[in-house]
Amino acid sequence: EKYIFFNLYDTHGKSIGNVKVDYPSHGQDLSIEKISENEYYLYSSGRKRDKIARFKFDTSNIDFNALYHDDIPLKLNIEFNKTINLKSNAASVTPSISEDKSKIVSVGDINEAVLKININDNDKLNFNVLKSFNFDINPKSDGYLNQGIAMFGEKIFLLRGHVKATGEKSDKKIFVFDAKNGKLLTSYTFSLENNTEFYKIEPEGLMIQNNELFVCLPTINNNNKTKIRLYKLLDIK
Repeated sequence: EKYIFFNLYDTHGKSIGNVKVDYPSHGQDLSIEKISENEYYLYSSGRKRDKIARFKFDTSNIDFNALYHDDIPLKLNIEFNKTINLKSNAASVTPSISEDKSKIVSVGDINEAVLKININDNDKLNFNVLKSFNFDINPKSDGYLNQGIAMFGEKIFLLRGHVKATGEKSDKKIFVFDAKNGKLLTSYTFSLENNTEFYKIEPEGLMIQNNELFVCLPTINNNNKTKIRLYKLLDIK
């Protein structure tokens, strides 16, 4: 883990802008916030995974009305890498900006059996902790690894899974929490075991759009070819 690669794609899945940043981050979730006509903030895991990293980039050098696009460099700067106050010994966190852009929600492992979920104020400076709660898990049956988190209204969606596409580790989990009190509302399991053409399927990242929850699935087939797919998981009420 040495770099983050950012790509901006058109509606046909072609990259029309890219940048490589010398910044190590696992980055399961990449949240975006529009701040002006051509400027955006991107939020991801920090350098040591115990922080939030915010990047600022603009698209003023891209003509979106052009019939053809070249894959050109994006303008991007590292703005800051700020510690999230989890009030725990969690060594690694997965952060995401809420759908209304007002909060940061994050999840981290306290130990093998307990997760800490925090809701922080997205005030651009302090990330004050608004709410915090623990969640007891069985690491094997509950997805093995934190892979993404999202917040919509008063609901938190947590994705857990493993890179393996076959066997017991093929089951991926979605947990839905009440953000007001930390109560687990429901959970879902989805399996990718029938996708035998893939050597690896690792769910990394959740996205909410038009009241629908999507999961990002980077895949590697047996010929070592990589594709990134976006699949709808749930309708959100």
